[in-house]
Amino acid sequence: MFQRDGRIESVRSSEQSPPNSMFIQEDGRRGDRTANGPMIPPETPCSSVNSPSGRYLAFVRYTSIGGFATAVHYLVLIMLVEWLDLAPSLAATSGAACGALIAYVGNHRFTFGSRSRHHIALPRFLFVAALGAVLNGVIVWLGTEALSWHYLIAQVVATFVVLLMSYHFNRTWSFS
Repeated sequence: MFQRDGRIESVRSSEQSPPNSMFIQEDGRRGDRTANGPMIPPETPCSSVNSPSGRYLAFVRYTSIGGFATAVHYLVLIMLVEWLDLAPSLAATSGAACGALIAYVGNHRFTFGSRSRHHIALPRFLFVAALGAVLNGVIVWLGTEALSWHYLIAQVVATFVVLLMSYHFNRTWSFS
């Protein structure tokens, strides 16, 4: 059975839904079969990321997940600088890479409710994350070497710049 224009119709055996009871609607959206037969679209955390309120909610979710990922980033940064005496710019880049992996998992479903398959979304996300990691390292290097800032001050500035850049590219490209 499937739903078309509000009516429930039967499906010929050659058009059976996949074993996991998911279906693809004519507009490409995925849905699920309820116990009594009608199809319903899956709930997405941020179903309209392109509306103003949807973009706001997505940004709040993005920053929440990013906050956790950033905590991991900072932890790795501080441990590498303080314990292993690694250069701040290299430690910042390593921390950003660790945070990016955490961010992908949370943002794919929770922030953007992405329907993109991982083999498409993950390489795009990793490209944006790599760009962010390089930008992060450059900003920390400029802050510490050219401007003589404490490495954590430079990292805070880099965090905000990379947050805005990565949100834009992930919303419009990685998870679209």
